[in-house]
Amino acid sequence: MLNDERGSVTAEFAVTLPSLILLFFFGLEILSGITAHQRGEAVAQVIARSITRGESQKTIDQIMRGNFPHGKLSVSDHDGVVTVEINENEVKARAKGFRPQ
Repeated sequence: MLNDERGSVTAEFAVTLPSLILLFFFGLEILSGITAHQRGEAVAQVIARSITRGESQKTIDQIMRGNFPHGKLSVSDHDGVVTVEINENEVKARAKGFRPQ
C-alpha cells in the first residue's frame, strides 16, 4: 500500500490559521487596554502635579480634554493629599499628589 500524505501540511495549516489569527487579535486588544490604562495614569499624574503646583482650572481642563475629551475627572483634596481619578469608557486611572506644607 502507498502512504500518500501530500496536502496534509496545507490542511493542518488551514485548520490552525483561524486560531492563530484569533490569538493575534486578542493579544492586540490586551496591549491596547494596557496602553490606554498607562496613558490614563500618566495624565492623572500630570493633573495631580498641576493641582499641587496651583495651576488654574482652565489649564487642568485643557490637559484633561486634550487627552480624554469625553472623560470624567474627579478631584479630592484631603489633608494635603490630592487624589485625581479619570474615568472614560474602559480607562479608569488614579493618581495622588502631595501639597507642599
